[in-house]
Amino acid sequence: MIKTIEELKKLIAEQISENIKEKDSLRDDLFFDDLDRAELVLALEETFNIEITNEEAANWKIVQDIINYIQSKGITLT
Repeated sequence: MIKTIEELKKLIAEQISENIKEKDSLRDDLFFDDLDRAELVLALEETFNIEITNEEAANWKIVQDIINYIQSKGITLT
């Protein structure tokens, strides 16, 4: 299981083959499209054993939003 922010960023980066920062915009900096977002949601659901609605994922604008979301589910990332 992922335990650190760096590991979470690596998971996100695997979806898009980029180095990322917390402040990066999913759309403008990382060029996420709908398919990328769907694949990321599936990877996060599997990794963290959580369910993510389309509405929740649609609110993610930057990488920090994903970190905050994961942490809001009671998962500690260091």
